Amino acid sequence: MGTAAAGELPENLACALAYAFGPLSAVLLLVLEPYSVNMRIRFHAMQSLFVSGAIFVAWFALLLISAILLIIPLAGAILGSLVLAIFGLAVLALWVKLMFSAYQGKMWKVPFLGELAEKQAYSK
Repeated sequence: MGTAAAGELPENLACALAYAFGPLSAVLLLVLEPYSVNMRIRFHAMQSLFVSGAIFVAWFALLLISAILLIIPLAGAILGSLVLAIFGLAVLALWVKLMFSAYQGKMWKVPFLGELAEKQAYSK
């Protein structure tokens, strides 16, 4: 882990913050100096962007499926709500894992998306 100059966030904190507010904090870290030139921070910010995008797409698809399930009286609403709740808990668990791993200085890569993030982060 790198040392922080006066007024800068420590590297491990900046890496964790890349996930804290999803795409907003990731984009900020990708454009603000000195964080934008730190490859480790760039990796976590890019991974945060890719994971946020994948979560949004999956959430939208699950909403559509839940709406279709409403055709089935009562059971459809229960099943749709259950699927969305489980998805929400899985997303929360993933986000906590990513934040803690980043804070501990680990570069835990989400399958497929982590590889893309690594290529983007190191191709500046």
